[in-house]
Amino acid sequence: MTARAILARKGAEVVTIGPSEPVFGAIEQLNTNRIGALVVVDEQKEMVGIITERDILQANAHHFDQMANLTVGDIMTTDVVTGDINDNLDYLHFLMCEKKIRHLPILCEGRLAGLLSTVDLVKERCRQAEDQERILTRYISGRYPAV
Repeated sequence: MTARAILARKGAEVVTIGPSEPVFGAIEQLNTNRIGALVVVDEQKEMVGIITERDILQANAHHFDQMANLTVGDIMTTDVVTGDINDNLDYLHFLMCEKKIRHLPILCEGRLAGLLSTVDLVKERCRQAEDQERILTRYISGRYPAV
C-alpha cells in the first residue's frame, strides 16, 4: 500500500494557509476543519512550511503576551519532513514515528499531492488486518478463495 493508494481512498484535499495570516486565523481553520495541521503555502501555492497544534501550543507557552500579533510565518515549522507519493505504508509509518510527527505532507514530483496523518495510517493498517482476517476465516472454513 502506497501513499498514492491511501490518498486515493481518503482524498487528497489539503487545507492550506498563507504565512502572513494571523495565528488566530490558523486556529480558527484548524477548529473549523477539525484537523491538526495546515500546510503553509506562498502566493505561487508552493509549500513553505507547516503549522500544527503543537507549534501553536509552543508559541503560546513562550510568547503568550504576543499571540495576538504573531503570524503563521512567525511560528510555522519550515524544515518540513515530507513523504513521496510512491512511499509504502511501512516506510511512512516508520518515518512519522522516527521524526515524532503526526502530519506528513506527500509530494509528487516535488509538488504537494496530499497530507497524511497518523490516523490515516492506523485506519489503513486496520483495513489490512480486517482483510487478512476475512481471508483467513474463509480459508479455515473451506470457503477459499475469498471473493
